[in-house]
Amino acid sequence: MATQIAHPSLPFDQDAGFQKNTQPAWKGKEKAKAKQLHATAEDDSDGQNGPGLSSSSNKKELIANGEDGGGEIEEVQRSDEELDTETEEEDDDPFASSGSSDSEAPPDEDEAIVAARKQAKRDRKKGETDEQRNARRQATKARRALQDGRQVAETANAGMVGYMEARKERKPPSERPQKVEKIWRGLYPMVKTWWKEGGKEIPQAHMRSINAAQSKIRKYCETLINTPEQVEATHRYHREWPLKAKKIRSTHIGVSDTQLEPILTEAERDFRQKIGMKDYSKDGEETLADLQHKYGFPYELLHGQIHAMGKELEILKDLPKDNSHKTRVERLEKDVQNEAPGKQKQRLERRLEKAKGARVENDKKTTAFLRGVLLFMESLSDLGIAPASVISGTAMTEFHTFLKSSDQHQELYQKLSQELERPTLEQVESWELVANPVYELVETMRDRNGMVTDKQIETVKEQMEVVTTYNKKLQLANKENGLEANMNSVPVSILTEMMNEWQAGHSDIVDTNLERLLDQLRTEEPAKDVLKSLETRIAPASSARLEAPANPKRSEAILHPKTPIASGVPKIPEMAGSGNSTRSVSTPPTPSRNVLEKDLLDMDIDSMSLDNDRIKSFTYDNGETEFGTLVATRASLSENPRFHRFIVNAGVGEEKWEFFQVIRGSDLGPGGAESMPEDKEMKFDLRDRKKNLKAHPLCEVGPCVVMSRAEGYVCRARTKPHQPDTYIRVTYTGLDTADWLSKTEFIQLAGKRYAERKLASLVPAYYQREKYFAACKAQKRHPKTKMPLTAEDLENSPWLFPEEDRLSYSYGEVDEEVDEEEETASSPLATNFGNASISEAFSKAREPLPGYNTHKNELDKETDEEL
Repeated sequence: MATQIAHPSLPFDQDAGFQKNTQPAWKGKEKAKAKQLHATAEDDSDGQNGPGLSSSSNKKELIANGEDGGGEIEEVQRSDEELDTETEEEDDDPFASSGSSDSEAPPDEDEAIVAARKQAKRDRKKGETDEQRNARRQATKARRALQDGRQVAETANAGMVGYMEARKERKPPSERPQKVEKIWRGLYPMVKTWWKEGGKEIPQAHMRSINAAQSKIRKYCETLINTPEQVEATHRYHREWPLKAKKIRSTHIGVSDTQLEPILTEAERDFRQKIGMKDYSKDGEETLADLQHKYGFPYELLHGQIHAMGKELEILKDLPKDNSHKTRVERLEKDVQNEAPGKQKQRLERRLEKAKGARVENDKKTTAFLRGVLLFMESLSDLGIAPASVISGTAMTEFHTFLKSSDQHQELYQKLSQELERPTLEQVESWELVANPVYELVETMRDRNGMVTDKQIETVKEQMEVVTTYNKKLQLANKENGLEANMNSVPVSILTEMMNEWQAGHSDIVDTNLERLLDQLRTEEPAKDVLKSLETRIAPASSARLEAPANPKRSEAILHPKTPIASGVPKIPEMAGSGNSTRSVSTPPTPSRNVLEKDLLDMDIDSMSLDNDRIKSFTYDNGETEFGTLVATRASLSENPRFHRFIVNAGVGEEKWEFFQVIRGSDLGPGGAESMPEDKEMKFDLRDRKKNLKAHPLCEVGPCVVMSRAEGYVCRARTKPHQPDTYIRVTYTGLDTADWLSKTEFIQLAGKRYAERKLASLVPAYYQREKYFAACKAQKRHPKTKMPLTAEDLENSPWLFPEEDRLSYSYGEVDEEVDEEEETASSPLATNFGNASISEAFSKAREPLPGYNTHKNELDKETDEEL
């Protein structure tokens, strides 16, 4: 199964070239001035010879032709010499200018201020000595080189940050069937051996094993397609359809084949539906080829990436260490400073430049390797494979050693370490099974209300036996996967010591061991739910997939426990803010089905009602989404629509009542991101836009939209929080189109100080508008009229409603005896939400919201029951 990985495009060369070829604004203005003063001088259009300078060949030609006109030649020569003196440093060095350039100045700055600043700069240059001039040149060159490098780095970092955010936003792949997962896991140890030879080629013995595994997967996929019902339907189709087709042809004698074809197609489709025969390709379901592509083992992808990473790692091993490069550069810089001017100093300077170039080349190779590692981790994430399952211990050790050898890659090392140490499926399942036993075990030993009873000791031993059993299974699973046996295992030794000290009555030692237990759980990723339950002293919610049985040796009891729950009543989920675990918030626990027969007989079914359990999928058409109307699209580097960012108008359309939001393509339903109009995609050319600013100046700036951070974002310790992405709408005089620019693009277009002044007003205004629209949505009131929302609003602007209303409400049926036109404000409204209270009628005659019940008799009955 081949998975295409989005490669982050980091345009180092393009940005560097852009900085190199861009001509500063001061050069163009100086050139125009020199051209105006000396009309006889030839204009150097490309600016390579300096602003306003005439070539030496033209000077000689003027003198040879005798066109002096009474001393005009001398005047031209004298003026040229003055210009040469004034602009000598610009010819020698394009970085020689000092002070703020026009490109950095605000576009609306007064011309008198600009002229005064330029004159002051000229006066300052005239009074400089040679040493001061040289020092200024070096300082200016260093400053501009730093700015250019920073610009390139910011662009590259923006691409990498966007790529990493896209990785975080990716949802985990769907779980493979148990049979397929078992076949895949059987091949993992073989994949680990490919690291030994760098993945040069797959041995023939391995290929035989892979082909056998693929054959098993194919047979399993065939069982999904060729069910007994489908086999019977296929036999019936081949047996009966030829006769039916012949009968249809006989009843349409004289009809041409072109006219008869749609009739036969329609009849065949109806016959297939009648006998229950599926046409997977036409019905939009997965065919046999689709299933094989989905469940087939991706050995070619894994082998190719292992081969590429092994090759790169061998190259990096032979490169000098970063510390040796740094030491050599520092030593050469010191030698150049101490050496007197001469040939030896020039030799040292060349060696210094060569050493710096080698260091830069080394950094590029290292960056390419680390980017390849990121892509490899991404591919494993897409495939649902834990990295530790297919990476050998030797390769993992070499990789860690390489990353730790450079301080420049520590941040990236932390991100990759989180991927490498991601818990396996067996580890997560084991901790889900022992969550409740560990919690009850610790809570029992925390109880200090009285003497330790024999019943408590028996209960603690039973819980300890359950924990020990599952921990042993986890250790065996770790060994089978080639991992350390105690990796993410349960700290049974600490629990055992706590139990012994608790029985002996040593409460102080029990508390000390409890702190040790909590510290150990903080270092294990799959134990985060257990840790939170012990810290908050709230029992962990039962897993939606697994439930710990009383007897862990019975595998059937894992998925289908037969013992009733303690209270005999289904457990009501805790509220999100009650301190429960993060797992229970994101995936509410499924109420247990183990209800006693007595409880079923005692249930009052007359007071119960059933909720709407059908959610209609949103239809994406002409840029309409459930979050708003599409305004602009910011395409991702990977060109995958699921990673695009869509700017939508979540207001009511009018300019004053607009409210813009940024959503990710992954927030939309299946096919939603792909169906968005392509003409809304932003294609911003900074150079072209700045070139046309004079003809089309800025007309209006704002509003802006601030993108919310990804769910679960946590700032790392001792680091500044990542600033949320901000987009600004910019319109231009004489143009109908508007640009939605990122903060960086806006600064490049308008200047940093100008952009910061505008954003200082736009960002608070956005947050204020965001709060207003959120309050209107929570109160279900129209943002413009501030009246209660209606069914028409739900049809035209569904994004004005809370999400639970959009999903849970369904159109209610009006009583046949009631005329819709005669319906007045006295028509009561009630929600069909089980035991929820009946809502009051609106003060005005309005259409009922979807999901409301307008049957007056039923309402009166419910009202009487409540009273």
